[in-house]
Amino acid sequence: KQLALGKTEQKRLSEENLQIERHTNIREKEVATLSYRCKKGEEAVQKTLMEKEEALLELDKIQTNLVEKERDFFELKKNHDSVKVNVEKLNADKITLHTENKNATKDLEETKILLSKSKEAENNYIEKI
Repeated sequence: KQLALGKTEQKRLSEENLQIERHTNIREKEVATLSYRCKKGEEAVQKTLMEKEEALLELDKIQTNLVEKERDFFELKKNHDSVKVNVEKLNADKITLHTENKNATKDLEETKILLSKSKEAENNYIEKI
């Protein structure tokens, strides 16, 4: 009787061990799956971090370029303002030269008239002599 009980107990324990083994195998597969997912997740995170670093480097380049463009813009604006002042000076000089030219032309005409009168007076004097 005890032998039969021992065999029954052994059979039950054997089945219990098989169930435990099956559960262990299932758990090992789940652990392997989760481990694989974690590894893939870590790879995705690393890839995202690298992309972020690249994007930050690109942003830094863009910001540097923007600063250079702003500096160039202000330099051009300064040059433009300087050219504007020079144009205003040239326009003022042009007006002055135009006025001086008019005055010189007027003086020349008056000198021609005086020269003509002087020659006429000289001719009259010569005729009298």
